[in-house]
Amino acid sequence: MRPSFGPNLPQSGTHSYQKAIFKHALVKDREFYRNVLGIMIPVALQQAINMGVNMLDTMMLGSFGEVQLSASSLANQYYSFYQILCNGIIGGASVLAAQYWGARDKGRVRETFSMALRLTVLVALFFSVLTWLFPAQIMSIYTTEADVIGQGVRYLRITAFIFVIHGTGFVAAQLMRSVGQARLGLVVSCISFVVNIGANYAFIFGKFGAPRMEIAGAALGTLIARLAEFVTTFVYILVIDKRLGLRVRDLMRSASRTLQKSYLRLVSVPLGWAGGLVFCWPAWVTMLCLKADYIIKSVWCFSRLKSGKWIHEADGAGKRLAEEN
Repeated sequence: MRPSFGPNLPQSGTHSYQKAIFKHALVKDREFYRNVLGIMIPVALQQAINMGVNMLDTMMLGSFGEVQLSASSLANQYYSFYQILCNGIIGGASVLAAQYWGARDKGRVRETFSMALRLTVLVALFFSVLTWLFPAQIMSIYTTEADVIGQGVRYLRITAFIFVIHGTGFVAAQLMRSVGQARLGLVVSCISFVVNIGANYAFIFGKFGAPRMEIAGAALGTLIARLAEFVTTFVYILVIDKRLGLRVRDLMRSASRTLQKSYLRLVSVPLGWAGGLVFCWPAWVTMLCLKADYIIKSVWCFSRLKSGKWIHEADGAGKRLAEEN
């Protein structure tokens, strides 16, 4: 039995109807593709810059020998696990936020933001406490060399203060894609990248009157860069932005049980996959997959926002052709 595409349409009408939808959706809607590229390109650039922020530590520490270089690299591998969990939180929240934004339900979008940020804070606090109390044990997971572990402890002691500010700022900036503001993440990442270069150079090598801290300076430079990222993101979202209207009081409100169940159902799958990937795949493969996932979700969220408009137009065009036949 053929599926029904319209009320009592003849065979030729059904064919014309399908042809009209396909032609309208994939060929004529050029504005849709321009808008998709407008979101996809900033997101891709943002992910490249974000990876560069962590790579700067390794590049600048190269002149201090293999011990500090290895310690920084291994510590960042541990930190990448936290970023994977943040990606899982974003994955579920972005789907819900895009749906509610498309339905013009700003209240639900703000609830989704609040819920995602609260979960991020909980995860970040767990990692912060774990990193502060057990840095040597964490490094011993990746290496048995005492010198590398010692340098890694210096790095992780400062990294413990990064989790909350980076996680919340990162999640908030990524969720703004769901309300059509993909460029915010790119701007924030550019600011973070520039600040990180300057702070790393000053504290790693002891320039501009700063103390020479070497590997600890790399961690401090990253902390300063993430703080600049955090401030820029939330000043824009909570003060400047008028479209979403998210304010501090919205972050204090608890989400409804229905929304919580929907969110946990969506976020549990990405988190589960992430947990499996981090133990089975090399870190660079996992991060590469996650960057591709960012771009795909951005395009998908945008299509959710626009789908109602072009489907309605295609439906009308198809019915007109069917009636003419």
